[in-house]
Amino acid sequence: MTTEEFILLFGSSGHVRAALNWSRLTDKQFHVQHRFHTSPDRLGQMNTLWYTGPDGTPVEYTHPQAAPLTTRQASKTDMRSLPQRENTLTRLTKQASGSLEPVQLVLPAYRLPNGTDLILDGTHRAVAALRAQARVTVFLYVLLGPADPTILPDLAHYCAEDRSGAD
Repeated sequence: MTTEEFILLFGSSGHVRAALNWSRLTDKQFHVQHRFHTSPDRLGQMNTLWYTGPDGTPVEYTHPQAAPLTTRQASKTDMRSLPQRENTLTRLTKQASGSLEPVQLVLPAYRLPNGTDLILDGTHRAVAALRAQARVTVFLYVLLGPADPTILPDLAHYCAEDRSGAD
């Protein structure tokens, strides 16, 4: 898949609500990788655009102490402070629990500097599948490009300098 096809498939639909700078994706430095797996463990290792603060409650990515969540962490996080998110997760978890077939997830993602992937759309469905302990079939379309927050502001959480204070 080309980046133009990625934009056509995911960008024109309006489903990806991440603050992705779509106009930058036509640069030659971007590529798309296809991946497929059926592993709930691998799905659980994927990163989300969801964050918690120091007390474990959900916060916006702009919160000064926002900590990104993997899908596994998000599946175990109390989301009741965000009723719309929790209601959606509850509904999708019930659907996934009742399915005899694997839950099929088509997920656009962005490759992070550590080699893991950040889900750009489909987080509710992915987290619900994990909550339901459902079998999954995951089709990934992963953007490979620079870890630049001007492309996606959330990337600041993954490409920031070492904050441990070590030299």
